[in-house]
Formats: sequence, structure tokens, C-alpha cells
Amino acid sequence: MPIRLWRSVMRQSLVILASLATASAAALGGYWRGQAHASRGLVQPESAVASTGADGRSEENERVVEALRQLDRRVAALELRQMLVKESEPRAPVGAPGQDEPTRLDSASVAARQQARAAAIEQALRTEPRDGAWAAATEGELRNAVDAAGKDGAAFSLKSLRCLTSICEMVLSASDPEQFSRASLQLDPRITGMSSFAVAPPETAADGSATMTYRLFREGYPRPDEGT
Repeated sequence: MPIRLWRSVMRQSLVILASLATASAAALGGYWRGQAHASRGLVQPESAVASTGADGRSEENERVVEALRQLDRRVAALELRQMLVKESEPRAPVGAPGQDEPTRLDSASVAARQQARAAAIEQALRTEPRDGAWAAATEGELRNAVDAAGKDGAAFSLKSLRCLTSICEMVLSASDPEQFSRASLQLDPRITGMSSFAVAPPETAADGSATMTYRLFREGYPRPDEGT
């Protein structure tokens, strides 16, 4: 509850308590006055009773006023403390994203990163030396994988293949792009010794035939585009 609202509620409560106390004192004074007139054995001047009632009301009013003063002092201290806390809190500059606000990537930044990664892979294919033993063995395994996929119903074939030290490039061909719709299911489980693949979308020639390029990255070696 805000401090000012709480302060208003407390003031109203104390005023109500003061009214109740005053009414109680008046009722008590009236009772004793009635008793004084009705009882012969107990003689108490009416002025004394009235004085007692007035004194009681005065004391109650003084207590209420003092309680209100204490309440004012406490509320003022709380308001001052709250003001100091707010002033000490660091304020974020206008227009700066909040700490929990996710970083937004625009399409231009994403496209630039993709181009940088593709350029790093192309650079490796042009400049990386060939690990003769590994490259020859891996090329044989990849040919066998494509042949096995063809025997199981795949409608694509191997167009070109070369392996270097940490990367292989394999180009598949088909009579139309639809023949590559299940290539990942037909071929990927048959390939071993690779940490990851990068598959380019099919490219369609003027005659309707299509090619699809696989880049395969050797297990245990960093990818050329890693960290780009």
C-alpha cells in the first residue's frame, strides 16, 4: 500500500477511535449522574461527575492528538527514506535496452554473418592441404553411402567429390529438385566420421535437372566457419 494512502487510512482510524472514546466517556458520565440521583446512600455532586467526564474526554483527546503527531513523524521518515532510495538507484539512459530485454538481430546482420561463414568455408576449400590417407578413405566411404542410398530407392547420384584435411565437398545430381526431398533421411545415417554437415538448397538448371551440395566437416577438427 502506498505510504500516503496508508497515512490517510490510519488518520481516519484514529479519528474514529477518538470519537468512540469521547462517546464512551459521555455515556459513563451520564450513567454516574443517573446513579447519583437514584441512590440516596451515595451522594456525589453532579458537578464532580461532569468534571470527571470532561477530564476523561480531555485526556482521550490529548492521547489521540499525540498519536496523530507520532504517526505524522513516522510517515515523514518513511517518505524521506523512500525518496533517498529512489535517488540512489541507477537510472538507465533513455533509449537504452533494459537488462532483461533480448538483443534484437536485424535481417542485415543475420545475412552478413551467413555470408561471412560461407566465405570461410569457400576459403578452406581453396587453400586447405589434402590429408592423403584420410581423404582417400573418406571419399571411398562417401561413394559407398551414395550407392547404398540409390539401392534403397534414392533417385540421386554422385556428381563430384573431394576431401581435403578437415572438410569434404560432395555434389549430388538428380533429374529434378523433388528427388532431394528425402535426401537427408536416405543419406545422412550412412555417413560416419563427420561432426556436422552443411547442405545448400538444390540448384535447378535450365533443363530442369538439379544439383545439391554437401559440405561435411571432419570429426575432431574445428570447422572453418567456427567463431565467424
